[in-house]
Amino acid sequence: MKLALPIGMTLAFVMGLIVSTHAQKVQNIDVKDFDKIRISSSYTVVLKQGNQPGVVISGSEKELEDVIIENNGSTLILRRSNSWKFRNWFNTEGVTATVTYTHLESIKASGASSVRAEHILEGEHFSLEVSGASDLDVEVDVGDLTCSSSGASDIKLFGQAGNVRINCSGASEVKAKSFRARSADIDCSGASTVHLGVDEMLDANASGASDIYIYGSPRVRQSRSSGASDIHFRDKDTR
Repeated sequence: MKLALPIGMTLAFVMGLIVSTHAQKVQNIDVKDFDKIRISSSYTVVLKQGNQPGVVISGSEKELEDVIIENNGSTLILRRSNSWKFRNWFNTEGVTATVTYTHLESIKASGASSVRAEHILEGEHFSLEVSGASDLDVEVDVGDLTCSSSGASDIKLFGQAGNVRINCSGASEVKAKSFRARSADIDCSGASTVHLGVDEMLDANASGASDIYIYGSPRVRQSRSSGASDIHFRDKDTR
């Protein structure tokens, strides 16, 4: 009997932490206008276009206390505070952020974040960068597109662009079979994979057990593969 009370109190304490951690909360955050966004924590982020910029975050009350959203010039930053807290051991729900933008030209995601755009991203120039086991799912219609995927990250890409430059490394992947690029410059290394539709001109370099799959019949200006790497050509109708 003397042992039962401390155990019961301990279990109640732990369960109380779990219950309080799982209580969901929604917050509306006012932000200044931005055209670039940087996410550096394991958040689920949904991007949508609107007339006014803003952010809505949802998650456990304790988890939301650690969320920092700030403007730095033309960049909107979503990150976690540097403080370490015991209660984070019990946080499994995560944070979801719905971000409304008026105009966007750059997305940078890291720290096991997951980002999805609800609308087509348009403009003359656009930059996509993911790292640290992050995922990005977007559709674009742009003139020039730069993509970088590293550290076991993935980019799912739909739409079209005039010129595309891709750097894929560290067991990462760019999945863009149905995407149409007029010309492309691809550098793929470190056991990574790129799938891309290209129509007119191609420069490609594959190294370190990597694979590049091209859907279409572009003119190859430069092509290099080394080691166990290869560059494969597929008919665009097989994508």
